[in-house]
Amino acid sequence: MGQKPMRECRKIGCHILTRTTYCKKHREEKQRREAARQREYDTHKRDSAADAFYKSSAWQKARALSIASHYGLCQDCLVEGRFKRAEMVHHIKPLREYPELALVQSNLRPLCNKCHAKY
Repeated sequence: MGQKPMRECRKIGCHILTRTTYCKKHREEKQRREAARQREYDTHKRDSAADAFYKSSAWQKARALSIASHYGLCQDCLVEGRFKRAEMVHHIKPLREYPELALVQSNLRPLCNKCHAKY
């Protein structure tokens, strides 16, 4: 199989040819910005109780069961006739408002990242 064709870096104004999305310089810049954004989120916005819940083995098992019981497919995409892999499990009734439904399968909906971002 051949290599991907060369194309310009996606950074506006950069005309360096690359086989990836960004040239080496701008790829490193993007990684630094993303790391800083993630640190900011972890420090100021992440709910530590929710973070602990999502790392728990009970959640990991419930998440895996939810995805497996829906054949690993995004349920919103499936309704629209597309077959896309589920990457997230969405709480239909929010975890903050209904903690008692955190692991109830009828409250969980497997979604792809794009569909989960809509909620």
